[in-house]
Amino acid sequence: GLLRPCSPNALAEDPVRVLRAYRFAAALGLAFAPELPPLLARAAPGLRNVSPERVRTELFAVLGLPGAGASLRGMAEDGVLGALFPVVEGWRGLDQGTYHAHDLWEHSLRAAETAAALADVQGSLPRPEALTRHLGEEWEEGVTRRALLVFVALFHDVGKPETATTDTSGGGERRRFLGHEVRGGVRVRRLLADLRVGRRAASAAQRLTAAHLRLFQLSDQAPPTRRARLRYLKDLGREVPEAVLLSLADEAATGPAPRCLAAVRRTAEEVLELFWEQSEACPVEPLLRGRDLVGKVGVDPGPRVGELLRAVEEAERSGAVRTRRQALALARRLVREG
Repeated sequence: GLLRPCSPNALAEDPVRVLRAYRFAAALGLAFAPELPPLLARAAPGLRNVSPERVRTELFAVLGLPGAGASLRGMAEDGVLGALFPVVEGWRGLDQGTYHAHDLWEHSLRAAETAAALADVQGSLPRPEALTRHLGEEWEEGVTRRALLVFVALFHDVGKPETATTDTSGGGERRRFLGHEVRGGVRVRRLLADLRVGRRAASAAQRLTAAHLRLFQLSDQAPPTRRARLRYLKDLGREVPEAVLLSLADEAATGPAPRCLAAVRRTAEEVLELFWEQSEACPVEPLLRGRDLVGKVGVDPGPRVGELLRAVEEAERSGAVRTRRQALALARRLVREG
């Protein structure tokens, strides 16, 4: 039941094994041997010399496993998280104001832990089976919606240090972070691009980060209007479930007894139920299916069909194509270009 390196130089020879250690421990229910954490800390800086693609594969494998929150906590305590993402070191001791009981470092870890826990156990939320299936969908190979949610939960407030101000206009001092959600969305997208995560997933992560206060704002209405909830659904699209879980995790991570958690929770349940109802009533028909590529574009059955469908879906999401005719034209052009 103990995980230990197979040789004294195993981690130094290939630093990606640092991340693999957390994956093995989570997937197989292993505990670290006493000598392992110091070796992980010593080898972690070497991750900067590993190809981003390999880091991405191991990191998102960890984030996609049950108990990902505990893995992230271990990576933080062992110095691996800071070596992999130096930006997080600036979060230690950053005061978030009186609403928060924790500094930015602890709040971010708790948000990621809570998001992972919500993804693991959705029984108290509407349509848990549908939510499980949704979170299991892949953005791209190895990057599930669930794993991306945990990543975004960890970095959802990455824009706070650069937007921090102190407002003294009311006679006291109030910490403010105006625009941190939008600034953070840009930073999250860059972090994912550096890991060679594809544009679709990176764009979704940016939208989630930029919208992580929206559910809180909805819950502040008395009650939220149907129009406002439908606007939320329209703006977040297929990412509504992740956006809801992110906001719940963010609010729960503010301290021992968040004042607004009950209201946010009620709004989360209402929005999720509305999302599932809308999805069933108006399922989104893809512009193209595999049979269209085989029959109308002349693509041979195989992996290329999936690649083209994903390219068309990404173009539709970005607004580059809007009709079936445009989608077919794009597919034919991609086939010609090889």
